[in-house]
Amino acid sequence: MSTPSKTRDNFLLEPCTPADVEGMLSVYLAAFAPDYFSSFTFPATIAPAERQGWARARFLKTFSTPEIHNLKISDTSVTPPRIVAWARWGFPHVLDAAEKERRRAEKELADAAGSAWPRGANLEICDLKFGGIHAARERNVDWERDYIVHLLQTHPEYQKKGLARWLLDDVLERVDVEGRRCHIEATKDGLPLYRKLGFRETEVIEVDLRRWGGDRTGKNWVMVREPRGKEEEKSG
Repeated sequence: MSTPSKTRDNFLLEPCTPADVEGMLSVYLAAFAPDYFSSFTFPATIAPAERQGWARARFLKTFSTPEIHNLKISDTSVTPPRIVAWARWGFPHVLDAAEKERRRAEKELADAAGSAWPRGANLEICDLKFGGIHAARERNVDWERDYIVHLLQTHPEYQKKGLARWLLDDVLERVDVEGRRCHIEATKDGLPLYRKLGFRETEVIEVDLRRWGGDRTGKNWVMVREPRGKEEEKSG
C-alpha cells in the first residue's frame, strides 16, 4: 500500500527510503532530546556514537519489515531538501508461521546479546517503560486489522506548523475508509493533538523516576482511535 507524494507550501510528504536514515536520525535525536521520560531511559551519559548506531540499525531494519511504512516531510525551500518530520506507521499485516518464528528467534538473540537497547541505557527503566507499552499493545492491538503509530516526531525548529497532524491525517483518512482502529502512545506534548484527532486514553504507563534521581513520574499515554464513522454513531 504505497503513499503518493503530496505538497503543501514549501513542504513535501512522501515515503522514506533507506537513503533517508541519517535525516530521520537527526530529527529523532532532536525531537526527543527535551522529553523528560526519555532522558532517563537513554541518559546523556550514553556515547553519541553508541546511541546513533543503535538507532540507525533499528531504522534500517524497518525497511525490510513489510508492515512498517515510514513517511517523511521535507522542507523543499532549502538545498538539498531537509527532512523535518517523519512517522513510522504499522499497517495491518498477517504474519505466517515462518515469519513469526523468525521474529521470535531474532528477539531472543537480541535480548541475549544485550542489543535491544544502546549500551549505557537504564535497562530497568527501559523494561518498565517499553515493557509496559509492549504489554499494552499485546492486550489492545489486533495486528492483522489495526493500524498503529510507532513513532512520530518533528524537529523542534519546525514544530507548530501542523506537520505532525499532516503525517497523521494522511493515513487516518484510509483508516476511516477501511473502518479500522488506530493506536498510538503519547507523551504529554502529543496529547492535545491526538485528542483533537479522536484518540482517547485507555491506559497510562507510569514509572516513578525519583528512584533514579528524578523529581516526578514519567508517563506515556496509551491511546486508541475508533473509525470516525463508528465514533459518530456512538456519539449520536
